[in-house]
This record gives sequence, structure tokens and C-alpha cells, in this order.
Amino acid sequence: MRCVYRFSVEGKIHPEAVHPVNTKFYRYEFGLGAGFITEIIVSVAVSNRTEWPLITPNPAPGVRFQINMHSPHLPFIQHELRTLQGILSIFGLRSIDVYNPKTEWKPDTAEERQALQLFAYERERKELTAAEAFPLKFDLLARAVLAADSAEKIQAPLNFFRRGMRELYDRQFIEAIRAFFFVVETVYGQGKFKKAALVKALLSSRELVNHVTHAVSDWHASPLVETRLRGALQERYGNASVDNLIERFVELRGEVHHHTPKRKGVWNPEYQERYEVEALLLQAVGFNVIFALLEPHMWSNEVMSQYQRLMTNVVSQGGASSPGM
Repeated sequence: MRCVYRFSVEGKIHPEAVHPVNTKFYRYEFGLGAGFITEIIVSVAVSNRTEWPLITPNPAPGVRFQINMHSPHLPFIQHELRTLQGILSIFGLRSIDVYNPKTEWKPDTAEERQALQLFAYERERKELTAAEAFPLKFDLLARAVLAADSAEKIQAPLNFFRRGMRELYDRQFIEAIRAFFFVVETVYGQGKFKKAALVKALLSSRELVNHVTHAVSDWHASPLVETRLRGALQERYGNASVDNLIERFVELRGEVHHHTPKRKGVWNPEYQERYEVEALLLQAVGFNVIFALLEPHMWSNEVMSQYQRLMTNVVSQGGASSPGM
């Protein structure tokens, strides 16, 4: 029996030929599309039947069967692929989707085929549909447009936050930390860069201290935060004061802005998930900072008056029944 993993590839590698490449443990093959490598296929022999996928009756009501999926050797293959994608980047590779391979099982004999209960499965990120998304009220959308002119002065922190959100979506947590910290540094750093001076500047802001306090309490209270993340936050920072957290943010800034293999446990750009908790906590702080910056613009008397006039015109033209404030 062989377990086969198919990893999608982004990039422009146009090989003159492709053949299977056998390493000490694995077989590498390459899928092509329009002449370019579009997937890397890694297979491994699996003789131990306890590692095969298994379908059993589910004792819970509502679901007839329970699928026990196994991924033999996958962590080791992923580790190897992280190195391989660095090597292949000099030849045109952009990325290998290390996290979401399609898994297939290839029996070597008729007896194995008969015994196998599941031949393929795939994990994928499910995009949010409009029906599942929380609707944005039109008054917020309209007032965002109306406030854009006066809010130009805070364009930099706004777009640091936007970039951080984009990195979070792509699960690039180290890059997200950088972006979200720039929100904090831009607004409260007083132009300081050295660690001690920057910590002092940040701690002197009662507003920032409040933002961090609320971010931590919201994390613990929110049902949207996964239990594993809430537990990781408690484990790492459960006894930390707000002052301690702000100092940690500054340390983190230096940590992810520099790199040396001489440092034990130094961060690796291909192991972003190690910084997920810190990135999400900084996102919560950054959200509070940005919301406070936006409030005098989106909720100014001028913008509110403009919005009222807009909706009065809409209603008079039969386009809406009420302003919806």
C-alpha cells in the first residue's frame, strides 16, 4: 500500500522533462499544467494497516459513520517540502501548499484493494458565503465613504491594519505581527525606536493600556476565539500584566525583525503557526486602536449630517424606507 500526497504548486517552473525521483523514504513526482509544474506528488509505502483510513459506525445520533483518517509520514514530508520550496524558489517557484494536500491510497495488491475502505480525501479551506457572513449595515458603509477624505491623515495605520488582516487570512502570522505592531508604534510610539525608549512611550499612553486591557478581556469572553487559542493565551500570558504584555510586544517586534541561527529556537518563516496567538492578540489590540482613530471621523457631526441628507434623498426617490442609523 502506498499513501500519496498531492501538494499544489504556484510558480513558473517549466521543466524540460519530468521523471519520478526516489529518495531514501519517499517518491517524488510532478504534475504539469500548460507546461508548468502545478503539483508535487509525494508517496510513501505504508505496510502497517493501523495507519490506513478506517470507516466505522458512529455511535452519535445523526451521523451513520465515523471516518478515522491517518496521514502517515505527513509531518516529515511537510518539513522536507519547506526546504524544497526554498531551493526551487531560485528556479521560479512561488510556493507549495504544504498544509492542504489531497491524500490518496494506492493498493499494491487485489487483497489490499478489497480491504481498503477509503481511497482519497482532501482538506480545504471553506470560503465564507454571503448567507453565512454577518451583514454590514449600509450606514457604516456609507459613512466610511463619507469619512475617507478627513481620515486621510490616518491612512498609514489604517493600511497597516489592512495588511495585517490580509496576512492573517493567509496564515502568515509573523508578517501579521509586524503589520499590527506598526499600527501601535505609529500611533503611540512617539517616534522612538530603541527598545527601552519605545516601551516607555507606549506605557505612558493610558489609551493604549486600555486598548490592551479590553483586547485581552474580549479574547477570554468571545465565543469566536477557539478553545485551543484561549488556552494557549492563558498558558503563555495568563499571569502577565498589561505592562508586561506591552513590553512583550516590543520584544516580539525585535524578535521577528532579526534572525540568527545562533539563537536557540529562532523563528522560521515556514512555521508561522507558532506565532498565531501573538498575531491574533495584536490584531485585537490593533482593532481597538483603529476603531478609536476612526470614531471622530465616521461619527463626526459633519459625516452624520451628510449621511442623513443622503438617506433623505434615497427615501424621497423610493429607494429605502428609513435611514437605518
